[in-house]
Amino acid sequence: MKRICSVCSKEYVAYPNDLKLGWKLYCSTLCRSLSKGTKVKRICTICGKEFIVKRKAIINSGAKYCSYICMNKAAKGREKPSIQGEKHPNWKGGIWNEKYPLSFNEELKNKIRQRDKFQCQTCGLIDEEHILIYGYSLNIHHIDYVKENSQENNLISLCHQCHGRTNYNRAYWIDFFQSKKLVSIMEVLK
Repeated sequence: MKRICSVCSKEYVAYPNDLKLGWKLYCSTLCRSLSKGTKVKRICTICGKEFIVKRKAIINSGAKYCSYICMNKAAKGREKPSIQGEKHPNWKGGIWNEKYPLSFNEELKNKIRQRDKFQCQTCGLIDEEHILIYGYSLNIHHIDYVKENSQENNLISLCHQCHGRTNYNRAYWIDFFQSKKLVSIMEVLK
C-alpha cells in the first residue's frame, strides 16, 4: 500500500499489517525522529546547507555547522585560548611533583624489559605488539609503588592495560607481584 510521509511528503510502501501495528507511519527513521522532536533541521552558518541534528546537540554545542570542514572554516583566524601554565586546571604553582630518581632512565627500563623477555608479566603481550597497539614500549611498574625505589627487583614490565589495572587495589597487586618474583627466583634455583 502506497503512502505519503507526513514529514517529507515522499511516497513510500507500507504493508497493511505494519500499519495495524503502528509501524511504517513515516518513510524513514529520520522522518520519525523529526516528527517526535528528537531531531531538528538546522541551517549551517557557513555554507547555508540544511542539516539535521539531535535536539541535545543544540543544547550542548549550539549545532551551528553542518560538518567539521565548516566548523574549521569558522574557527580560522580566531585565537585559541591557552591552557598552559597558570591557566591549566591542574596547575600547582610550578612545582614538579614526580619523584623518579635519575637512575630510573631508559637504559634501566630497557634492561628490565630484556630481563622480562620483552613481555607483559600479567597478560603476556609482547613488546612488538604493544608498540603496534599503543605506539610505545612496555611500561615499567614499581612493585611497591615507591618511585624512589628503582632497584631491579622492584621493577616489572607491564602493558598499558595491565599497568592501568594496578592503580586500583594496590595491596593485592603488591602481593601478586611479590609472589611472582618468588616463583621466578625458585625457577632459577632449580
